[in-house]
Amino acid sequence: MIRERVMAGQAAAKARGKRWGPPRTLMEDQEAELVQLWLTGEYTQQELADLFGASLGVAKLAIYRVVRPDAPYLVSRPRASGRRVR
Repeated sequence: MIRERVMAGQAAAKARGKRWGPPRTLMEDQEAELVQLWLTGEYTQQELADLFGASLGVAKLAIYRVVRPDAPYLVSRPRASGRRVR
């Protein structure tokens, strides 16, 4: 019964637009600018990460979301238990 209530509450929160986890490091416009700079070929990923005050992983994910949107590490996949993994 508790599990059902928790799941119902999470579904309601999700419907209201609630997001779980820490806030994103870069806003959408910053990610777009980072990707544009990357595509010029003048900056390395590490230089862009330093320029935007983010980690290398954040910079890579921002770039790969645009360059390789079908990459397996960006696509959610179901776990064996049926829950989704990101």
